[in-house]
Amino acid sequence: MGFKGLFFRSCWSRCITMAKVCRVFCYRTLALCSLLLGVVGVIVPGLPTVPFVLLAGWAAHRGWPQFDIYLNNHRWTGPMLAQWRVQRAVPRTVKLLASVMVLSSLLVLWLLQSGWLVAIATLVAAVALSWLWLAVPNASQQAASSDSPSISSVSTCAAPHPLSPQSASATSRSSYENAR
Repeated sequence: MGFKGLFFRSCWSRCITMAKVCRVFCYRTLALCSLLLGVVGVIVPGLPTVPFVLLAGWAAHRGWPQFDIYLNNHRWTGPMLAQWRVQRAVPRTVKLLASVMVLSSLLVLWLLQSGWLVAIATLVAAVALSWLWLAVPNASQQAASSDSPSISSVSTCAAPHPLSPQSASATSRSSYENAR
């Protein structure tokens, strides 16, 4: 293989490495931004918390294992993520609370604004609430009232996290990279 082949292989490996770095950066940015929006959603009425925490957990699981473990072991975000991973469901009380908050925010928007912004917000809220009530099943109250499970106690996940305490690769960063 000549110089041209070596140059091409070198460029190709750099492109693959750069793509991995960009992917990890995007997942980490998405995890932080969605968790920040979830925290803001605790304060601001109408901005949901649970979907942003779930999105943060998904993004952290894909590109930031240490942050994923932190979120799963946290006393506030851990139960939400564990319940979603085990049951793929949201408690009915959370659905009701989210619906009331979204509808009250739409009412304030209708009273203060008019025009295309209200129409778009109403359409987005209708789609989101329809998805929440029709596509996402209700979680059992037994799982909602349990103590905060840690990542090591959630054994029914589809795939265990590569750096979880249960995993043999907890100390090896290279095996995590090879798993991707």
